[in-house]
Amino acid sequence: MKKESMGQKKYSKGTPVFKAGTAENQGIPSAKESLLSRRTFLKMTSTGMTVACLGGLAGSLIPAEAKAAGSPVFGGILKIGMNADVVGLDPHVATAQSSHIVLHHVCDGLLAIDASVTPRANLAERWEILDGGMRYRFYLKRGVTFHNGSKMTAKDVKYSLERAANPKIAPVAASHLKAMDAVTILDDHSIEVKMKEPFAPFLNVLANELMGPYIIPDGEGEKQGGKITSPVGTGPYEFIEHKPDQHVILKKFKDYQSLNEDEPSGFYGKKMAYLDELRFMPITEPSVRVDALTVGDIDFCYYVPGKDIARLQKAKNTIVHRSASYQFSTINFNCSTPPMNNKKLRQAIAYAINKEEIVAVSQDGFAVIGTDPIPPGHRWRTPTLDKTAEFNLEKAKKLLKESGYKGENLVMKSTKSYRFMDKTAEMAQIQLQRLGINLKVQYLDWGTMLTDFIQGNYQCMAFGYTAKQDPNTVASENYWSKGLNLNRYGHSAIDKLVEKGMRTVAFEERKQIYDQIHLITLGPDGDFPMIVTMHNDNLDATTAKVKGYTVWPMNFPVFYNVWLEM
Repeated sequence: MKKESMGQKKYSKGTPVFKAGTAENQGIPSAKESLLSRRTFLKMTSTGMTVACLGGLAGSLIPAEAKAAGSPVFGGILKIGMNADVVGLDPHVATAQSSHIVLHHVCDGLLAIDASVTPRANLAERWEILDGGMRYRFYLKRGVTFHNGSKMTAKDVKYSLERAANPKIAPVAASHLKAMDAVTILDDHSIEVKMKEPFAPFLNVLANELMGPYIIPDGEGEKQGGKITSPVGTGPYEFIEHKPDQHVILKKFKDYQSLNEDEPSGFYGKKMAYLDELRFMPITEPSVRVDALTVGDIDFCYYVPGKDIARLQKAKNTIVHRSASYQFSTINFNCSTPPMNNKKLRQAIAYAINKEEIVAVSQDGFAVIGTDPIPPGHRWRTPTLDKTAEFNLEKAKKLLKESGYKGENLVMKSTKSYRFMDKTAEMAQIQLQRLGINLKVQYLDWGTMLTDFIQGNYQCMAFGYTAKQDPNTVASENYWSKGLNLNRYGHSAIDKLVEKGMRTVAFEERKQIYDQIHLITLGPDGDFPMIVTMHNDNLDATTAKVKGYTVWPMNFPVFYNVWLEM
């Protein structure tokens, strides 16, 4: 198990570390109110709009676009309380969200997604799609400087794309770049990517914060011995050091110039490095992280569990930032080995899981029930995705009997690093006991659990995914036998549909393909290689002196354009 080293002083749960607030700063809805008002909340956020709940305005939801009053100021250190330490810092290899929250401040991709999850020009000034999607030509921005002082050229882009597409180096990124055939340098500031076959999601892959190939200097991987531990990019902040279980430190890159002058939106738009330093500090216990915020030892608290919202309501000078989220929580099954290769058993579990209970316990109501990885409000959402197994214990018992289950123990892996994963496993254990299934929960540190998941070293797992801007990412990672296939699931019809979705360009046609994939995998009579339990709200918190912060549905905090009120 991971050592509980916080990199700062510990806080006693029983110690009062905040003063009681007044009625004027009780502004965040209770869990019950949150559920009742969700239709309005989702309507506000479905177009990419985010909202912030401010403790000083009773019952208010304030649009995050209404930025804090006052002019930005330069300087200061932002102390960021994270729920987990980074799991590697190689820009092409890392898969953990905690790693990429750091990396997207250091590195840039050719493209970047905006708040509506649309790919926009970033290091690439523009691009052309040629020969029906068989060739992509990218024209690069000039004068972009790496943190090592060198200027970015096509040589760096070619190196980065090829490194990310190498399964021996970056297996996860490479699984999404299988269609890429060759990268050709046309001149110092233009490249051409030749495809093996048309691949409709290609631009979305290049813009993806987790699998998109960040652009790094030519040969940087070899320079660092094959595995990058000190990332070098073109972003507004440069890497200084990582002390495991203590901190990652980034400092303002003095030669940085924003790649775009457009209004900031998601990862796109104008980026200003107002802060001198970003200090990411892993504080794995959620309540301890909230304590650290209320006493001012950190300025930003990432991932506030719903149960701690009331505490922040009572604390002075804190702001909770909330938005609906595109992330999703799951129960995953390894479908390749007994007993989880038994479809009837997986179906029985799907009908025995009470998602309302899981939302109430794990998120205190700050979530919506999940039916598919694509959430309500997403541009790819369709009515078909509403259809799935709904809690029905009698049907679950019938399916369990048909499965031939003999009372053997099942093991579900989980982690304490994310409360919703922890509590999902606890509730699954209780709910499956009602069905007559013996489920044991095994807790791991986050890094070990993530590795086990990718390598298929699990039977059942309480997991969670970052937001996906294209449904192909979900399908190719979880259902496609030729891809990452995280659930070790094999289905010839699904393989054909996934590949058809990759080749199909028309938006509405692609929607219909993913509707079919949903019905086979997660529909009422689906195979259930996994169960989507919920879409957690984004809940972050800051001290009142943090200005310019905006929460958004992709659940990746952005600290450029943020400043501290001195």
